[in-house]
Amino acid sequence: MCCRVAVERVYRELCARAEPPEWAFDAALTLYRHNHPDVPVELAAREVRDWTGHPALLH
Repeated sequence: MCCRVAVERVYRELCARAEPPEWAFDAALTLYRHNHPDVPVELAAREVRDWTGHPALLH
């Protein structure tokens, strides 16, 4: 998907700034959903978790 690089980057950079991983995940998911509003939330969240390595249990 075309937004993968941006999704990974926002997650990585927010984590590098010591933001909580949940915030970084929410920002990455928001970016993904902005680019793909037709994708169901559950599928979008799974995709973002796969791309970022965010632990599923934290969100």
